[in-house]
Amino acid sequence: MVDDDGGRLAAEEAPEEKSLIELITELVDMVNRFIREQAHDTLQKAIVQPLQKLGLNLAFTIVAAMLVAIAVIFLAVGCFLLLAGAVGYPYAYLIIATFYLIIAAVLIGLRTRSMQ
Repeated sequence: MVDDDGGRLAAEEAPEEKSLIELITELVDMVNRFIREQAHDTLQKAIVQPLQKLGLNLAFTIVAAMLVAIAVIFLAVGCFLLLAGAVGYPYAYLIIATFYLIIAAVLIGLRTRSMQ
């Protein structure tokens, strides 16, 4: 071969030959990297992403449940004020307490039937 200056190159550059131990070391390193990447990808797809989706769904569900609870409280207060305006406060308390006692008795009755 001829150099740009017109001179000859001393010798063609042959690729450097590696020893068998170096080749095995490179192979082991390459396999190690491959296994780590595959494990990381599998972990991301199988565990991390579903847990992230579950966390978001759980957060939105908790927020929705809190909003429903606040709405139920406002509805209960509104109904109580309507009832209190119609029959007076003492009777409104008696009516609501009776209503809750009836619901409790029905639930206890259903529970004892399901246990038999």
